[in-house]
Amino acid sequence: MRPILDPIDSHVARIVTEYAQHTHTTGLLLAVSGGLDSLVLLHSLAGQRDQWPFELHVATFDHGWRAESAADTVFVQGIAAQLGLNCTIGRMTVPEITPLGREAAARIARYDFLAQTAREHHADTIVTAHHADDQAETILLHLIRGTGPHGLQGMALSMPLPAHESVRLLRPLLDVSRDDLAAYAQRHGLTPRHDSSNEDSRYQRNALRLEIVPQLKRFNPKFTSNLLRLAALVRDEQSYLDQELRRALLDEAEISPERWMIERQRFLQAHIALQKRFLWKAAQTLSQTPQDVSYERIMAAVTMIREKRTGARIEIPGAVIATLTQTHVIIQRRDAPPLVWLGPLLQAGDIIALVVPGVTPIGSGWMLSVERVDEDVLESRGMMEGSDPARLLVRIPENTPASVQTYASATQQGTKARRNLLETMQTLRIPVEFRSQLPLLMVGDEVTAFYNGTVWRLRGKYAAWNLQYQKETGLLYICMWHNEKEFPTNIYEIDGQML
Repeated sequence: MRPILDPIDSHVARIVTEYAQHTHTTGLLLAVSGGLDSLVLLHSLAGQRDQWPFELHVATFDHGWRAESAADTVFVQGIAAQLGLNCTIGRMTVPEITPLGREAAARIARYDFLAQTAREHHADTIVTAHHADDQAETILLHLIRGTGPHGLQGMALSMPLPAHESVRLLRPLLDVSRDDLAAYAQRHGLTPRHDSSNEDSRYQRNALRLEIVPQLKRFNPKFTSNLLRLAALVRDEQSYLDQELRRALLDEAEISPERWMIERQRFLQAHIALQKRFLWKAAQTLSQTPQDVSYERIMAAVTMIREKRTGARIEIPGAVIATLTQTHVIIQRRDAPPLVWLGPLLQAGDIIALVVPGVTPIGSGWMLSVERVDEDVLESRGMMEGSDPARLLVRIPENTPASVQTYASATQQGTKARRNLLETMQTLRIPVEFRSQLPLLMVGDEVTAFYNGTVWRLRGKYAAWNLQYQKETGLLYICMWHNEKEFPTNIYEIDGQML
């Protein structure tokens, strides 16, 4: 008869198996202190390791805070050996006073050690023993310090290890209570180590566990389970909001390691909840200290944009700046290199009729010369399309006007035409900040070409190569030039360096 698994073993096995199938994990590093929760996790995983194709390795870290901490690491090493697993020990004495605070400094030191050990043993995932009571305490801490919906979600089941994005954290006991872990330890004869620092209420988390949570449970014994249910509801709703955010804003934004940019009008059309979420995600991604990004600064940025204070800037903790230009919302790192466009840019809404034949100024010293040509003389005069990036051949019906316009004024043909043009610009990696000011060549009401910063890009039925309209059209030969400088081979640069 097949043995009946302990409920916690079944739970852990299911979580780890689903995670491994989803991530194709190469190995697990078990973070074990020797306390109740991590000892249960170690016992459960070690007893079931034959069902997984990857290796398990144990790691324990001595913060040097207690006289007995060295003995704790020896205990963990011994238990791991009994269970047939190797164990790596890390040690570091974290000073009482640090700029980050002792607990934060200890966490960083511990994560650095775990990440290094994981890489040394070809593990891509660190498994920790955070449980349901830890989750409730985390949410309470977020509430006390000030948080939004993101903080109400609590700890994630799986996430990248902070400051070590190539390694992930997995917390298979998040749904298991401390009482259930104690019962498991009793059933299996486990004797965990006692950490006396857990009784020190000078630390916030200890004070919550020892003093605040018991008081809250006097009002409602189901306080912890109710808080965890709230967190689950918030996670579901936040997942939906993330989908909406991607559809409404993220897919339309230009995102790089240095900056996030999105068209101002598109941002303003989104619901305020998505506006705040977009700015928060941008700030979290770009900030050097994402934990310091506050609701107040995000709301200050939202207010600046909604009040249309063009040219205004908001500082966000972690060396991030939010700026509103005439056409775009830009969130960027303070040290992000500036974008500089070297080619022609029109003013929003410009419509410039071309002189045919003749020369038309289009602003900032840039000129377009236009002449009518016959197809049989093109090759002899070296005027074939592509012979110079500033030159262009287009077809034009008799008595049809030609003009240069901006994206806003030229795309009155409907949503599909606008989206096709926008997708082309995205593919060509034209910076968002400049797209609305690029010169677009109009033949009648057709966008026939646009200048992408390097060459003219032909599109539509009046492109010179489209012979369908050969009999009803003549050819225009168009050349763009600047009256004071040579035409550059690449039209935009970052901080003086050609891309």
